Amino acid sequence: MNTVRKLKFSAGWAGCSRAAGLVLILLVTALPAAAQRHAQADVSACFVPEERCTVEIVAALESARTAIRVQAFAFSSRPIAAALKAAHDRGVDVQVVVDRSNERYRGGVTDLLVASGVPVFVDYAPAIAHSKVMIVDGHLVVGGSFNYSAAADSRNAENVTFLDSPIVAGWFLANWQSRRDVSVAWPGEWPTCSSNAAHETSAGRDRWPDPAGGPRPHAE
Repeated sequence: MNTVRKLKFSAGWAGCSRAAGLVLILLVTALPAAAQRHAQADVSACFVPEERCTVEIVAALESARTAIRVQAFAFSSRPIAAALKAAHDRGVDVQVVVDRSNERYRGGVTDLLVASGVPVFVDYAPAIAHSKVMIVDGHLVVGGSFNYSAAADSRNAENVTFLDSPIVAGWFLANWQSRRDVSVAWPGEWPTCSSNAAHETSAGRDRWPDPAGGPRPHAE
């Protein structure tokens, strides 16, 4: 990876008063079991604009041998889509869940994946399906703020994390499955959805051919 950092977490905050520390302990103790997950993991990170993180993500996908699960908000990166298709072509079980905003950008990488035989599903349930997560071979979790787009790799300030742990991967796989269970298969016809302010786009973002002939910007 471009940048590797060892992460260490202390039991408390330096400078906190005893009373504040007690409140913190009580709050942590009161958290539900799901919020108290902890596990050891090998961690590395990549940061944009100092680095080009798409290369690191593609390398992770190229290492896959059995399964890849993806949750994506904005998805327009051709290198990442190509790596997913290549994994599918060599027998890896690839499945993708995307946010509903991607339906407005037909003819792009999501349609190409579907045409290649990769199952793609749309998560309609929440207002925004905002996760950007990949789980590779049941042990590597690729996460962070990074959308799978050219803008995220070249214009934004982003981060990508790589967590290598079967335990951590299990948590994310369970969440991926819960989102898949409420999602529907990628539609085969052009949608007629209204615009959503949360998904508005602007000039300079990734563009794919519009069926009417004009450019169609993709959300970052």
